[in-house]
Amino acid sequence: LTLPTVKFVLDSGLIKEVDYCRDTGIESLAIVPHSQSGCIQRTGRVGRVSEGMCYRLYPEASFELRPPYTKPEILRRKLDTILLHLRALGFEGPDAFDFVDKPDEKVFAQAKDELIKLGALSSTNGDLTNAGKLMVALPLVPRVGRLVVEAAKRGCVREILSYVSFLAS
Repeated sequence: LTLPTVKFVLDSGLIKEVDYCRDTGIESLAIVPHSQSGCIQRTGRVGRVSEGMCYRLYPEASFELRPPYTKPEILRRKLDTILLHLRALGFEGPDAFDFVDKPDEKVFAQAKDELIKLGALSSTNGDLTNAGKLMVALPLVPRVGRLVVEAAKRGCVREILSYVSFLAS
């Protein structure tokens, strides 16, 4: 966001970034050094309408050590939601989709295993199950969507929504 009245930007050189560890299967939000391109973009937040100044709160040597670009988000995220939606769109698997930055096959294999455990995909042929079709329609990650689908079967959706709203926030 660029505001014409902002004349100064203080750049800490840090961002909050989601990262997925495939060894543990956990996504985390960490504060990490921003890429060079991201830092340069922050400089562009001032000076468009009139003169402005960006003060970087880190040494130039730190800037030079940063990667040139931020790692694409698809390479840093858990892929169960993406795989579920690919299957819903009719793609047989990740190989059938032409990714700009293709994630590692092991991460897709983990996502497929999780979706099978959740009952969203058939263990025999990998097709969407009825539960999977319902989960795709929900704007929730598959684990939380499965809670809602199961709650509907058991007639306790109202009770589970307080838990789901907490997990989704």
